[in-house]
Amino acid sequence: MIDDPVGNPPNKALETADQFFGLLKMAFERLELTQDHVFIAGNNAAVKWTMRDWGKKGKQAIGEGISTFELDESGKIQQVSSYWDDAAMMRQLRD
Repeated sequence: MIDDPVGNPPNKALETADQFFGLLKMAFERLELTQDHVFIAGNNAAVKWTMRDWGKKGKQAIGEGISTFELDESGKIQQVSSYWDDAAMMRQLRD
């Protein structure tokens, strides 16, 4: 399950991947995501990241967040929770 961002309805990524990536293509000219710091503890990880988006109208938005990952014993991701303000990022593209 993916909570991205936390507070929005959870996402079932495998079932909705085509729709999700279609929305990204409609909204953004370009999107870059960089990993600033990675912290690993047992079967869990946290990533501090920065996202840069360029909207179709040429405006740029920058946001930061933290995503946590829970993995099972075989290393498959079981849960992703991302903490960031998606509404603030979209406001940067509109304003």
